[in-house]
Amino acid sequence: MLHALLHGKLGERTLTEDALSAIVFGRLSYLPDELAWEILLRAARPADQAKPDPEWAERLFGIPGPGTEDHFAPQLWVSLSPGPADREDRDRVEPDILLRRGDAWIVVEAKAPRKGGGQTKGQLGREYRALQHREKHERIGLLLVEPPEEYRAWMENMEPPMRMVRWSDLADVIQSLRDDRVLPPPQDRILADLLAALDIAEVTSLLPMNGLGRGLPPCRPLPTGRTS
Repeated sequence: MLHALLHGKLGERTLTEDALSAIVFGRLSYLPDELAWEILLRAARPADQAKPDPEWAERLFGIPGPGTEDHFAPQLWVSLSPGPADREDRDRVEPDILLRRGDAWIVVEAKAPRKGGGQTKGQLGREYRALQHREKHERIGLLLVEPPEEYRAWMENMEPPMRMVRWSDLADVIQSLRDDRVLPPPQDRILADLLAALDIAEVTSLLPMNGLGRGLPPCRPLPTGRTS
């Protein structure tokens, strides 16, 4: 689908916030788990800090121990039963993305680049309480992708703990990985896909895109003698 969009086969080259979220988080899940988590966590930051804060998940949730799940397996638009406090208001709650890290969960709400909007304290609270009710524990954090400026003031001291990510931060992290590391060609192509999607969404103009793979730097060869 991304290839067709890049080549103009689907009409206008544009992505809705839901399509961008599905492409980015879906492509990240094709990478090795450790690399996918690294990209997301390197881009995450507290709302009042200019620089990313890559250790936030370890501080909030602890480092997953032996035998715990640390797969990067995003669940998109999961329909949850509301918690007891919210059942009079609605029948279902639907966070954009759920991620599990160790024995903790991260609720992700993503909005369009530079536009924000749509995330409300009430909505995030309902999603948190619904997942807390389903999982029967409180190891849950919230990650807001592109929150509007006016929401950031109340993020810092919120419970559950919140962090934010800008789409442009993800693009910067991905580009730096391609620049600084020798990656296997399949992984490098996935990162190129991610940058192409972010370019369509006007997050970045890092790459001149006339179609997937055009204008991209070539994959660098793997060094000999590397062990897996």
